[in-house]
Order: sequence, then structure tokens, then C-alpha cells
Amino acid sequence: MIKWGLSIIAVIQNNIVLLIAFWTIGSLLKSIYYQYYLSFRFFIDKRLILNSIKEGLSVYLSGVVSFISSQVERILTAYLLGPLSLGIYQLVALISSVPYSLLTSFNYALLPSSTYYSYKGKTLPEITSLSFRFYVLASLPTAIIALGLSPFFIERFFPEYSSGISSMELLAFSLTASVPFQYLSTSLIVAKKNLRALLLISLISALEVVSLSLILIPSMGIYGGAIAQSINNLITSFMLMFASVKQGLFEMKREEVNSIIVAFISLLSFASWELALIALILAIKLLGIVKKEEVSMLKGLLPDAFKGIARIFNYLAK
Repeated sequence: MIKWGLSIIAVIQNNIVLLIAFWTIGSLLKSIYYQYYLSFRFFIDKRLILNSIKEGLSVYLSGVVSFISSQVERILTAYLLGPLSLGIYQLVALISSVPYSLLTSFNYALLPSSTYYSYKGKTLPEITSLSFRFYVLASLPTAIIALGLSPFFIERFFPEYSSGISSMELLAFSLTASVPFQYLSTSLIVAKKNLRALLLISLISALEVVSLSLILIPSMGIYGGAIAQSINNLITSFMLMFASVKQGLFEMKREEVNSIIVAFISLLSFASWELALIALILAIKLLGIVKKEEVSMLKGLLPDAFKGIARIFNYLAK
């Protein structure tokens, strides 16, 4: 809340020092909270640090490259089109990333839980499949709704940025719809079979964004940047799925194939988001993406505040 909420004050004041101060204070308070309430005490283990760097170097580097690929079209927008276009694109890109950020936050829980259940006897492909399919149920309707409501949101609160509506629609949909596929990187990390695959995927996606942005932004403006980033989401999703299948972490059974079919059905939202949402719900129900017993298992793991989500999933289950 301090990092994001109070940062608005720094932005209004146009004070970069205040912005850095709020972020630093927020991180410091979080660290103090963890240190006080958790039974963890900070210590330095050189051997553990060296092993972590050795085993996770590919993951660390892929994270750096992924960050660059997610920001490069903004840099090129500023360079090729100027600060005005950058301001419009930056706003719509940030707003469109909100559903994506909320959904991917579950990855922080799925990573340790995947490790836990693998030790309890569940195979990693089983865990990956179940998590992937539940992500499909959560992300695809959210992506369609985000696409449908984004024009009203911009016109109501930021009418000066209306020229960025089409870019926001595309980014909101592509980012949110790619969440189930982005989750597959979690299984690659848990398995630790070939972490270099993550680095290779990140490098390919970064090259794609740079190349397409240089081609499309001069002729199509900020919408060209949105297209470049959306194609990047599609390519990255395909490569993550291919790497997961190749390493035996994700099996293409009937439920998984149906999940991918459902993902393609959601593309109808660019014609009519209302009809696409209805078609998606019917397809999820008829194709049996998840079973009622799987929803019951999920319900037992959720806190009371999230029981409503389980009820929605139970309605969509077959």
C-alpha cells in the first residue's frame, strides 16, 4: 500500500526523490514485518548462496531478459514517437496489466505448493495440469471482461487518453489470456530439468518484441507496440507449452486439449465480447475442463473469503 498507494503523491508532486523514498520505506517495513512475525532469522550461508546462484542463474537471467522484453516497446515508443505517445501507451499498458498481475500473484503460492504435493506423491504433470486448467477458468473470462470494459473505463476516467483504447483492449486481453501458459514456467522451475529453456524462451521473445516494434511502431503508432507485445505473449505461451510437453511436465490429454480450444474460442471477443463470454462459459461447461471432485479439493484448500470462487468453479465444472 505504501509503495503503490503513496507513490501517487510523489507522481502528483513530480518528485522522484519522494517516489524512491516511498518504495524504500515500503520494502523496509515489509522486511521488518517478516523478521518480527515469522520464525526466520537472517543469516549468511556462502555455500547456500553459491549453490542458489549456480542452479538458478538461468532463471535469474531469464527474469532480467523478460523484464527488458516487457518494457522495450515503451522505450522505442518514446524514441520513435515522442513523450506524448509514450504517456498514452504507458497509461493503457499499466491499466491493462492489472488483471494479469492479480492472477499471476497466485504463482507465489503455486510454486511452493507444487513442491509440497510432489513430495506427497502427486506427479508434477498432474499438478501442472490441474493448476493450468483452473487458471484457464479464471483468466479467460477475466480477459474477455477486461477487453469489453476497458473502453468504458478510459472514456469515463481518462477521456484524454481515448486514442489508446484499441491498444488497451489488445494488451488487456493478450496479457490476461496468456496467464495459464505463463504458469507453465513454474513447473519448469520446480522440475529443474533444463532451466536453460527459460533463458532461451526469454531471449527469443525479447528479439521478437524489438524487431516487430521497430517495424510496426513507425507505421502504426502505439497500436504497433501493442501488437508486438501481444504477439510476444502468444509466442512465449507456445514455447512454454512446447518446453513443458517436451520435458514431460505437461501432458496433452483431453482436458488440456479442450483448454486450448477454449482459449481460441475467447478470441471471438474481438467481434463481440458479450457473445464471446457466453460462448466461453458454455464451452467450458460442455467440454469439461475441470471436474466437480477437483473443485471440491480446491474448496478445501481455500480460505473462507475465497469460497465464492469455488462456487463459481463448481458451476463451470462437469
